Parts: sequence; structure tokens; C-alpha cells
Amino acid sequence: MIPKFNDDRINFVRFIQENKDIFYELLESGKYNLTRDTSEVKTKHIYEGYHFFKNFSLDDDANVYALTDDLDDFNTEDETDVQTIITEFDKWLHRDKVKQKFEKEYSIKLEKEQKKIKNISRSILNQIDEIGVKKRTMKRTSHIKDELSLIDYVPEDRKNSVKGKTYRRVRDEFNKKKNIGGKTNKYRKNRRLK
Repeated sequence: MIPKFNDDRINFVRFIQENKDIFYELLESGKYNLTRDTSEVKTKHIYEGYHFFKNFSLDDDANVYALTDDLDDFNTEDETDVQTIITEFDKWLHRDKVKQKFEKEYSIKLEKEQKKIKNISRSILNQIDEIGVKKRTMKRTSHIKDELSLIDYVPEDRKNSVKGKTYRRVRDEFNKKKNIGGKTNKYRKNRRLK
């Protein structure tokens, strides 16, 4: 699961950078204290190696070339030899205890990501269900409208019913507005007769 530096150097750097959160738990949080059985100098080399890989720029071609072909390009006079730092970090990373803790933290990370994916998929499914419900409702509504438009409307015109009175009042008002000047046909006929 954990690659070795000398097998594929670029893949190793990507591995460290993609799992920064796990290495934070292993090294920087103090949760496990996995460097306590190493000397102080080796512990310093482990931290330097981790920070070297964590902040390494894979976008810079010169850095990638130096990483794959000549690690001595990273050396300065004041600092520890890069090869020593990388070797100590790689050895520490492949210890059984470190591998075990890494796998534990990695499984926790995977569980969190799976929960996120499930929540996202649930919300997407809910949205799809809502869209389906809306489409079905609109289809039913339009079907009902079509059926209602085909039915002939026969108003209720009973003499003593409230509905009949309302119908006659609305009908009469409509007919008055329909005529010119708001006058009824009856009025116009009477005027002509005189």
C-alpha cells in the first residue's frame, strides 16, 4: 500500500501529498508519537523528510528532474544531506507500527469519504425523485385540464337556488356590458318604437 521511494519517486511524492491529513495525524498531532523510539537526530530527519515531500512542487520541471536524476541538486551547505533525510523518512514510513497506524487512519478517511458519497448520492436521488413527482403531477394536471375542456358546461338555472340567482345575475351583467353603451336590447327596442 505504501510505495517505496526508490521504486517510483514521483508516485511516492504524490502519495505523501495526497495523504497530508493522515501524516498530520501520524507526525504532527502528537496522537501516536511514532518517533519516540528513534534518536533525536533521526526524528529531526523524519520531520524534515516529511516537510520536503509535503511542500515539493511537482509542477516545476527542474524539481522533478532533480528528484528523479540527481538529488544532490537539493543540497545546501548549511542543511543535512537530502539523501539522508529521504532515507530516514522512507525507513520510518515502512516500519510495521507506522504502517499499521497509517492503515487505521486511511480506513477512517475512506469511511468518511464513503459517507460523503452516500449523502451526495442520496441528495441526487431525492432531487431525481422530486423531478419525477413534478413531471407526473404536471402530466396528471394537464390530463385533467384536457378532460375538463372537453366537457360541456351546463349552468344550474333553478329559480329558487342561490347558484341559479348568481348565474342569472352574472349572465345579465355580462350581456349588459356586451351591448353598446351598456344599454339592454329591450331599452333600445322601446326607444325605436316611440
